Amino acid sequence: MFNPEFVMALLSFTVVMVLFNLVKDMFLIPYLKVTDKSTIDKINKRWYISFFIGTLLLFILYGRAGP
Repeated sequence: MFNPEFVMALLSFTVVMVLFNLVKDMFLIPYLKVTDKSTIDKINKRWYISFFIGTLLLFILYGRAGP
């Protein structure tokens, strides 16, 4: 169905993005003292957009099953 390289690249990309999201939520937001709900929503929206763009780029690069 999918190229195995694409599956491994997407899995590793997802793990890295989730780890960065945990670091952002646990360390950066409290350290920067961001308490405004709209600012946190903007930060999370940017994270979702960057994850979607990264997934799309990985699919374009690795998604083909053949030449």
